[in-house]
Amino acid sequence: MDLIKSFNVIGIPTIGKIINESSSFLRSLGIQESIQKTKWLLSSICKLSFSEILLFQDRILTEQEFDLFDNWLHRCAIGEPVQYITNETDFFSLTFHINRDVLIPRSETERLVEIAIETINNTEVQSVLDIGTGSGCIAISLARNCKELSILAVDKSRAALELANRNSYINSVNNRITFLQLNIFKQNPIKKFDLVVTNPPYISLNEYNNLDKTIKLYEPRTALTDEFDGLKFYRRISQKGMNWLKPNGKILMEVGKDKHPEMVAELFHSENWQGIKFYPDYNKDIRIIEVSRS
Repeated sequence: MDLIKSFNVIGIPTIGKIINESSSFLRSLGIQESIQKTKWLLSSICKLSFSEILLFQDRILTEQEFDLFDNWLHRCAIGEPVQYITNETDFFSLTFHINRDVLIPRSETERLVEIAIETINNTEVQSVLDIGTGSGCIAISLARNCKELSILAVDKSRAALELANRNSYINSVNNRITFLQLNIFKQNPIKKFDLVVTNPPYISLNEYNNLDKTIKLYEPRTALTDEFDGLKFYRRISQKGMNWLKPNGKILMEVGKDKHPEMVAELFHSENWQGIKFYPDYNKDIRIIEVSRS
């Protein structure tokens, strides 16, 4: 479907015209952040930053660029996330390649990385275990910001690990992270760690069934829900986690909203974990929990 032809323009339009017409078109379909998404698509196609897009609004796209944008706009119009369309996203001021094998990183996870960096800088953390690494965004961000770390990043998905490894090369930390296909609940790593970081699936099956259809259609189900009560992975971590940690080691976990942080904390309290702390995200909702080995 040639969406651009419906914009009533002659020839290939300028970047400025495309932004105006395309964002209006997306907005008419109820697509949120239509201007930002249009600029994101153009930025990737034209190899321009967001600020450069504004400076080059009179630039006319090549025919190849124009055809690609037409295809991408159609995909955006039916609800596909722009991160999957462009196969890239920004996270913690770094660029990551992503695809539908992995979750799109969110700002809450950036907050998890920020707290982890503070923990590393304020203690004698030398080794980190990243459980369920996905795109590798947590491990790679830590490696880029904490130069002396030894990091093991594990995932059950080989496809996710291949993408994470690729991202480690893109961000020049490939020699500082070991990627390993491993079910951490069935096989312990061969060494223990000062810090464990994880963003496990925390959406309950009931919540998953009520998610926005674009999330369910495009993002990997196994990275979102535990197919149960939203606590299954935390329950396992509370029971197994002390086997992964050195004395005084800590675990930092992203958690869900509302009562989820309290329920997770209760699981760890019942397994005799110490030093349970809650951290807010950028919206001041509690979304990160820290626990310490007893």
